Amino acid sequence: MFELILGHILGDYFFQTHWMATNKTKSDLIGYISCFIHCSIYTTCIISCLWFVIPSNYLILSFIGIFISHWFIDKYSLAYKYMQWKGGPDFTNTFAPIIYVMIDNTSHIVLMYAFLRYVMNIII
Repeated sequence: MFELILGHILGDYFFQTHWMATNKTKSDLIGYISCFIHCSIYTTCIISCLWFVIPSNYLILSFIGIFISHWFIDKYSLAYKYMQWKGGPDFTNTFAPIIYVMIDNTSHIVLMYAFLRYVMNIII
C-alpha cells in the first residue's frame, strides 16, 4: 500500500505541472492533451512504484486500468461533482479546497486499490 500512495503522491503532486492542473478539465483539445499527458505520467509513477508488486504479465493491463480510472476522475472533476451532489461547500468556503483534495485523493486510492486487488487479484 505504501508503494501505491507514494506513486499517487509523485504522479498527482510532484510531476503534475500547473499547466496540466489548470487545463485537464477543459473540453477543448488542450484539455484532452493535458489530461492525457498528466494521466500518462501519473500512471507511469504508479506502475514504477509497484514494479516489484505487479506480476510482469499484468503490467500492461494494470497500466490501462489505472490510466482509465484516473482519466475519468480528473477529466470530469468527479470530486467536485460529488461535492455538488452532496450539497457540499462551493469554493467560496475556506475549507472547500481541502475537502476537494480529500475526496479526490480518496477516490484515486480506493479505486486503484479495488482495481488491483479485486479485478487484477494483486495483493498490495
